[in-house]
Parts: sequence; structure tokens; C-alpha cells
Amino acid sequence: MKWLWPKLEAAPSPPRHAQASPISPESIRRELEKALASPEFANAVRLREFLLFVVEEALGGAEAIKEVTVAMRVFNRTASFDSSGDSVVRVGALHLRNRLRDYYAGSGRLDEVVIEVPKGCYLPVFRRADAGAAGRSGHPGLSRRSMATAAGILAVLLAGAWWLARATAHHTDPSIAVLPMANLGGPEMDGLCQGLTEDLTTELARLPQLRVIARTSAGQFQSQSGDVREIGGRLGVANVLEGSVRQEGSAIRFTAQLIDTRSRYHIWSEAYERDANDPLAAEAEVTHLIAAGAAGRLGITDLSAFAPAHVPSAEARDLFWRARYLRAEKLHMEAWVRAAELLEQAVRSDPQYTEAWAALATLSVNLAFHGAAFEERIAKARDAAAKTIKLDPRNPDAHLALAEIEWLRNHDWPAAERSFRRVIDLNPSFAPGHGWFAIALLSRGRFDQALAQLDTSVQLNPLPYVVSNDRATILYAARRYDESIARCRQVLVMDPGFWSAHVVIGNCLRAKGRYAEAIREFRLVPEEGRDYASGFLGDALALAGQRDEAMALLRKMLSEVNGPDEGNGWVHTSYIQVGLGEKAAALTSLENSYAHHETDVNYIGVDPIFDPLHGVPRFQELLKELGL
Repeated sequence: MKWLWPKLEAAPSPPRHAQASPISPESIRRELEKALASPEFANAVRLREFLLFVVEEALGGAEAIKEVTVAMRVFNRTASFDSSGDSVVRVGALHLRNRLRDYYAGSGRLDEVVIEVPKGCYLPVFRRADAGAAGRSGHPGLSRRSMATAAGILAVLLAGAWWLARATAHHTDPSIAVLPMANLGGPEMDGLCQGLTEDLTTELARLPQLRVIARTSAGQFQSQSGDVREIGGRLGVANVLEGSVRQEGSAIRFTAQLIDTRSRYHIWSEAYERDANDPLAAEAEVTHLIAAGAAGRLGITDLSAFAPAHVPSAEARDLFWRARYLRAEKLHMEAWVRAAELLEQAVRSDPQYTEAWAALATLSVNLAFHGAAFEERIAKARDAAAKTIKLDPRNPDAHLALAEIEWLRNHDWPAAERSFRRVIDLNPSFAPGHGWFAIALLSRGRFDQALAQLDTSVQLNPLPYVVSNDRATILYAARRYDESIARCRQVLVMDPGFWSAHVVIGNCLRAKGRYAEAIREFRLVPEEGRDYASGFLGDALALAGQRDEAMALLRKMLSEVNGPDEGNGWVHTSYIQVGLGEKAAALTSLENSYAHHETDVNYIGVDPIFDPLHGVPRFQELLKELGL
């Protein structure tokens, strides 16, 4: 029904001289950054991209923005996009206008510049906050009586809509976040609370009908504190599950409440008392009861996906949680190695401990691809994954570990893709499965599919992706440099210390031929990331004609790349050699990278840095070896 929307693309652009005085692009970008970082836009990833894109287009001099352009650049549609059958842009624009309205009524009420996207077009206009205020102050043509009548009718309609939403929300949107269980006892209950939270998240995520937010995002909100409506908005869920644990004499009391985040009403609650003499058995039993009760209240009756409970030994459980703490809180290799040792002790203590086997498989893969005893770690990962699948054929962590091995170590893409899809089929709510699949698809040059998988991962685990380079990296490899830079700038507004964003910006600028700007960006990387950025810096220096400094960096890197435990040193050495025009030397470095199982060698087929090598037969042979 295309004729229903005849004016969207043909409508004239709003007059851009309507402001009382010119507003500088710097002022507009400054106000834009504030809006993008605001609570109103915190969980609206696609709306942030929409706003960022149209504002940058306007500042770049665009006189109009076509619907198909927005569809392709913001919503990952193809050039064959047909608005008559796909209203994604129009609906997105409606949501964007509403979100801007909420922002300027809330966090942005004191902003000096207002950004608006008028109805009928997608080109934004910018005005000073006081401009047009009088026009919004009232409607003198309406009598008080007619306004009161309208208000009464509106109140009745809103009340009916509210009750309808309250009655159906948890059925129409089966999404949930498990908040950290509150410890109402002493420190000795901490482990039990953490275990209950983790196990509930895992159990609920087994249900394919239910979208479950990842623990890393939900864990940033405390149970029984804060506004559940705000929590639901930031996490993008209709329901939250919260509860508490306390010991009362010889009994442990567990409570759980399922809350509708829109109405803030409890839609299910229950309390359980179990013998304190065996807290692990109590926790395992109560986990299943809470998960089944919450799922049933959300309209899910088939609970066959729930795994049979196994209560690990007290020793194994303690070892598992110590390993988990080290892995999550101590982000360095020494801690990860120690965590792996603790997990190995845990499975020796209790060979039926599925979660410990799965964690060992995942951690072993990560250690291998960060340069720690590669073949030994890969063998341990395979064994741990096999043990996990034998105990629980549906465990997504184990299947993901196997997918990563097939992709990064064996370079068998068909097998890897089957494993990635198996992970997602088993557990659609498993955010790491979608995230890793996105990065794997990136290495194949399947950028639109990669962005789609990343979008799903963001929906399931939104908060870590607020500050993340994944989207920017995909856009960079897809040669969408301006979008990638804009994404990185947005990330730096939210976290100025996220130095990896400077690396991606530098690479985009280098690809655009703006070498001096790229060099400045690479030099913004602090000491902690200097080694990682050196190869990119050397490449940009060489292309800018500063060969002496590039050669000095190359000599330093060559002196440090001595074996398989040096991260991605050979790949990063090749960056400088490509910039210097030393193609043969660069190819030798890449072949060494392949021999040493460096992770970054898997991206050489899509990295713009290696464009000068694509016509070289030796490079093509290497791509075949890598399955690219």
C-alpha cells in the first residue's frame, strides 16, 4: 500500500534558517553526545544509531534523507528495500521522536540546543531551547470545559490501556532478567546467593520461549532496590525476578518475586524453607521450583528443557566459585591460568559437575587464543566440552567452545557454522553464542549477518555493549568508515578511558587516507594499550612518509616476536611491513602468524590494511589455508 505514504520521501526539507542565530556544528555535536549518553537512550541502541546517523548527515550538508538510505545505513536492509512492505524506518522514526520528547522533558530539559526530527521527513532540525517555546505553552482556542472533557476521555482511555497492558504484558513479551538475590543473612550466605542467581539465569535460559537477559547485564542492578520500571527499560525486559536468602535457625528461607516492569505489580511470589544442614541441596531444589513457578506464570507450560539437578560436592562448589571470581574480577592471564587450575580440581573432586566442565572448556579456549600453551589448552578444551555434552547434551557453553575451535584453530568454517547455529538453536537466549557468531561472520565478510547477530546479543546482554568495539569493528571491515568513527566517538563519550576505540578510529582514518589524523589518534592510546597499537601506528607512519620512526617500531616488534606465546605479534608486525611496501616480508609474518595460531590472522581477508596483498598469489594461498 505504497500510496498511503506519498509524502515521506518527497516532502520538502524543513527550513534550516529557522533559528534565531546560527548554531555551530560543534555545539550540535556536543548536545548530541549528551543525548546519546542519557538514561532515555541508554538501552535504545538502534535509536542512538538512527539519531547519530541523521544528525551527521544534516551536519554534512544533506538537503534530504531518503527512507531507503536510513533503511540501509541504520537497519541493515539491502538496496532492494521496499517501504510499501517494510515499515521499519517509519516505526523507528516514530520511536525516535517519542524518545527525543522524553529526553527533552527529562535529562535534556536544560539543554541549550534542541534536536528534532519533524514528521514527514528524516532530516533533523536544530533550534535553541527558547525558540518556539511560546508555541508549546498552550492552546488558547480551546475552552476550559472542552479541555476538561477531553482530559476525562483521555483518562478513561489511558486507564483501559493500562489495565490491558498490565493483564497481558507478561504473556505478550516473555522476557526476563534475574536480579542478584539479596543476602539477608551473614557473609556465609554470599556464595549461596550468587549460586542461586547464576543457576536461575541458566535454568530459565534453557527455555526457548523465553528471552533471558545475561547475568553480566542483570547483575549490575541490585535486588529489591531501585525502580523496576527503570531497570526494565534499561535492560529491555517486561519482567524481573528478584528474591532473597536468609538463614533462620536451622532453616534457610528463600523468597522470590516476579514483577511486571511496566506496572510494577508482583505477578507471582513464593517462599521456601529448607534444612540448613545441606544448603547446596536446598539451593538446587529451590532453583528448580522458582524457575518452574516463574516460567509457568509467564505462560510457559513445557518445562522439559530444564536439566535434572545435580548437587555438586561442597569442595567442588567452593573451587568453582573461586575460579569464577578470578575469571570475572581479575582480567589478566595469571588469574585465568589459576582459575583453570581451580576448575580442574573441581571436576576431579566431582566428575559429574557439568557447570565446572563447561567453564573449563570455555576458559581453556580463551587461554589458548591468548597465547597460553596453545595445543595443550585446545586439547583440554575439547576434552572438557566432550565431558560436558555427555552430562548435558544441550549445554551451550560446550558447543560454543567446539565452534570456536573449529573456526579459529581448525579453520573448518562449515563445521564451525554448524556448531554456532547449534548453540543458538539450543539456547536462543545465550548472548555469547550470538556475539561470537557475529565476530565469526565478520571474518567471512558476511557483515549484514554479523550485525544482525550482534543486535540479538545486545538485546540479551545490553550493558556491556554500551561500551564495546564490536559494532565499530564490523563497520570498519565493511568499509563503512564514517559510521564506525561515529560509533567509536559515541563510546568515548560514555567511557573516555576505552582506548580501543581510538585504535578503530585511527584505522578508519588511515583507510580514508587521513594519515596525520590517524597517527594522532593512535598516539592517544595510553601506556597499557601502547603495544597493541604499535603495529597500526607503524603502518600509518609509513604511509605518511615517516619511514624512520616506522622502521624503529618494526625493529622493536621483530625483536620481541619469538614464539607462540606472544599474542598476535606476527600479525601486528605485518601491518608495518604492508605500510612500508614490504609485501614479501609481510607475507612471511602472516605465515608465521598462521603457524603460531594467532587469533587475528583469521581476519586478514576482511581487514582493509591488507588490501594491497589481495592480488598476490601467495596471499591467496594463505587465505585458502585459513579457509577464508
